[in-house]
Amino acid sequence: MSQCLDWCAGLPKKVNNCKIANMHMIDENTQLEKTVGLARLPVRGTQTGAERAGRRVLKGTVVKSAMKDTATVSVRHFVKHKKYGKYIKREKKFLVHDVENTARVGDTVLIQETRPISKRKNFILKETVVTAHLEK
Repeated sequence: MSQCLDWCAGLPKKVNNCKIANMHMIDENTQLEKTVGLARLPVRGTQTGAERAGRRVLKGTVVKSAMKDTATVSVRHFVKHKKYGKYIKREKKFLVHDVENTARVGDTVLIQETRPISKRKNFILKETVVTAHLEK
């Protein structure tokens, strides 16, 4: 049989018998702790990219790439008008950190929110979805 840990003693009787999700049960034979629900969570600091909670990923078009390690990306979205219900196009420009200077004007890119890099730069270039064709 299994027995419940000390911290379960304060829980209500329905939860105290530990039938839900085998949470923090110790097997008497092997004395190993099972954390079924918690084992899937990554250790702090090991998350990368979109795994982090609250990191927005946006799709936009590169408008300017003349600065070093920075590109300006324009992101369009639709907003419904409160009174009339018509959808209106809204556009916002973000400064994006582009370490390798790979972004070219006209490229469609994915950008991801990150820690503040400078006063106006809070996004990094994640990947280029569509490359713009250069005409000479």
